[in-house]
Amino acid sequence: MRTIRLTVACVAVLTLAVAPAEAVPIVNGSFEVPTVPFGGFTNFAVGSTAITGWTVVGVDSSVVSGSFTQSGIVFQAQSGNQWIDLAGVTSNSMSSGVTQTVATMIGGVYDLSFYVGSA
Repeated sequence: MRTIRLTVACVAVLTLAVAPAEAVPIVNGSFEVPTVPFGGFTNFAVGSTAITGWTVVGVDSSVVSGSFTQSGIVFQAQSGNQWIDLAGVTSNSMSSGVTQTVATMIGGVYDLSFYVGSA
């Protein structure tokens, strides 16, 4: 068995899911744990492992409620009730994001897909 490190770094990921030929679970792919306040968000600093299955890299990242509204716009989750703002709230750093190690099989075929948006 081989292990790969999955690092996601961009403005916002709405959902992260994997549909491999051989089942490889992405832990907490829609960022549902921990639960954040309805209509709000929770910010996590670099090194935090409080987002189940993920480690925050760069500066910070925020888990956001799918009912979060700003300037009259509701930022809904693509899947589930929450999504992640990889750039966080303190820096908007392009190097911020989250990382997760995923076990894979040599020669296995995997299809990783995710939704990205920019607010």
